[in-house]
Amino acid sequence: MRLAKHLWKAALCAGLAASAPHAAMAEDSIVATTCALPAGQTMCTLNIRWQSSSKEAMVYVVDPMTGDARLWAANGTSGDQDWPYAVQWPGQEFEVRVNGIATARTRVWGKRMQKAALAGGMNYFYYDIDYAQNPEGQWVPYTAMEGLGHFVLGETVMNQLIEMHEAGARTLRIPVWFLDEGRMGTPPNDYACGPDPAPSDPVSKRGASGGLEAACRTNLAKLLNYAQQIGYEHVIVGLFPQWRNDPWSCELSEPKRWQALADQNYRVIADLRAIARASGLKYMIDLGNEGIPQTGRPACHFDYVRATWNRYAAEFGTLDTVGFSIAVDSTWTAQHRYGQIASLYGSRTPTAIDVHVYGDGSNGNTDAAIFSALLAQQSALPAKYRALPWIVGEAFFNDAAAAQAFANGAASKEILFVNHWPLARSPRRMVPPASFPLFDAYRQRGF
Repeated sequence: MRLAKHLWKAALCAGLAASAPHAAMAEDSIVATTCALPAGQTMCTLNIRWQSSSKEAMVYVVDPMTGDARLWAANGTSGDQDWPYAVQWPGQEFEVRVNGIATARTRVWGKRMQKAALAGGMNYFYYDIDYAQNPEGQWVPYTAMEGLGHFVLGETVMNQLIEMHEAGARTLRIPVWFLDEGRMGTPPNDYACGPDPAPSDPVSKRGASGGLEAACRTNLAKLLNYAQQIGYEHVIVGLFPQWRNDPWSCELSEPKRWQALADQNYRVIADLRAIARASGLKYMIDLGNEGIPQTGRPACHFDYVRATWNRYAAEFGTLDTVGFSIAVDSTWTAQHRYGQIASLYGSRTPTAIDVHVYGDGSNGNTDAAIFSALLAQQSALPAKYRALPWIVGEAFFNDAAAAQAFANGAASKEILFVNHWPLARSPRRMVPPASFPLFDAYRQRGF
């Protein structure tokens, strides 16, 4: 969900096989069957099959969180072995390597006896809300990241996380709002984290140093530590660049200035990753909330996404990222945004695709129609992109129509989990924190 106008400018197991019979394979390929985790058990057995054009091919199993790799099978053009250690998402990555270079890979994980790989949860970013100032809900003064700087409010945040977990939530998505002019605790941009050093320093100085301001680094680490202690199983940490830092505004800055802001964004992404890795949680990084451009956007937007993706993939790999999440609020955007991903990411894919589905019903744009359009557009993508699972990173809050659409779609597409946004469909407003534990509409349909 992009900020409203008042805030800135307007402010399974495996990806390559879904059924027990192995799919037909081309050279340098690896596929796997699926397996389900029986009740009370944490591992299940699946079968992995690979082939390569080289006699020197080796198969490695890789921890997607640490990148640690160990040899599993060596020296052969093909093989077929059972893997009895499949665990829940994020599972393990298997790579065919020739002379140290990965030529094929697949992610494998044990699937829970439900529609999704993990029980879903919340986009969590405010601890209180005011309807007197704004009938749709004014949450900006009450961001969770800022509240963590105060002992009493920190306790409030922790209690809300506990209540959601006790109600069944196992995943979280944490937005980190970032703005070059932002500063935690300093109005009017105190909803957003700022850079380090402070905004009063010249951008050239900031461009030579760190990314996220210290208060936000501390508070994010504290928030993730709470989630880890409480027992959450997975978290997505997302960069939410605002105003001039947002690639949707890249054309408003002269090129040199935009490049400095793009570099600043990247350093913040690196900070987010370091904090997430240190938390002990299973995590993924969203390189930019709803950052995938649509047909007709300025070249600077496409260039930013490609450059940021290539830089991240070269420095950190792709095992712990969803790339850029995608806003899909119509069948048109399913084609003209989701349809861009192969040209933007190229030969190295994210580990999953994070789609944000908001069907308002206008012009036939229901959640079901949008999901169907995404599936249709997927068929036009290269095989490696068709194989990627989806995360529904945003959807209307506790919404039965959306949940049914996703449950129907899950018959054709692996959905890892659903994180709803605290926005009710009707009446359209942000929900109070007392409602955060509600997730039954999605849970009853297997999410």
